[in-house]
Amino acid sequence: MSMDGPLNEIGVEEARSTLGRLVDDVTEGDPLLLTKRGKPAAVLMSVAHYQRLLAQFRERREDHLRDALLETKRLLAHSPEGASLIDEAIEALDDPAR
Repeated sequence: MSMDGPLNEIGVEEARSTLGRLVDDVTEGDPLLLTKRGKPAAVLMSVAHYQRLLAQFRERREDHLRDALLETKRLLAHSPEGASLIDEAIEALDDPAR
């Protein structure tokens, strides 16, 4: 399942009458672009696909935050108090239970 290429499209009006089949289709295959008056309106996708996208987003967001914190720590190297605060923030990223 990849959203790199163009998505199959269906109009919202047509989708209303075939929603059950469409849900089966996206559960077994790629997401589907729903259009309204010819313009993209929504994407129908399986829960598994959505969960993978959400996990990828969270991982990238955490990586970006970690990089930003490490750069801030580098900039605060002359201030031991600042560097220790950054260390705590990085540890919190690694241990979400904190």
